[in-house]
Amino acid sequence: MADHDAAGSDRRVIFEEVQDAPWPFTLLGLGGTALGGVAAARALTLAARLGVAGAVATAAGVALNQFLIPLRTTLYADELEVLFGKRTRFRIPLRNVEHAWARIYSPLWEYGGWGIRERVDGKAFTIRGNEGVQLVMRSGQRVLVGSENAEELARQIRETTSCMGEPGRGERGI
Repeated sequence: MADHDAAGSDRRVIFEEVQDAPWPFTLLGLGGTALGGVAAARALTLAARLGVAGAVATAAGVALNQFLIPLRTTLYADELEVLFGKRTRFRIPLRNVEHAWARIYSPLWEYGGWGIRERVDGKAFTIRGNEGVQLVMRSGQRVLVGSENAEELARQIRETTSCMGEPGRGERGI
């Protein structure tokens, strides 16, 4: 028997992936935040400066873990859920997906980097790498979900929804 949430949605996990940010980016983010805290506390005594820098670095680490890291992608029978950290959640109803295929993309060239990105024709949810699943919604909007297991995620979405693969190429992926 499938699990259901309070609204009656099917909550059986079909696919799940957790991706952490590459460690150099995490260190750079925390280091930059700590340096900013030190600069802000410049007028204070040495002990106060170190305390402020430590507090700022801790706050930045908590914020990263609450809102941005890790990226968790979960496929249920009725939706694809993309969760950044513990609080930033996006839900994509599968009934709206028309096409799904795995593809290689250029994070910097196509989206200006990793993270939650929005363009005129769609959105991207990525945290690392250059592989993902391209979704085309019935509305024509495009959504890219970064994945280190893009072929498997795309296959599971197609099997769950009976949607098509890449337009003009059938089931072809990467």
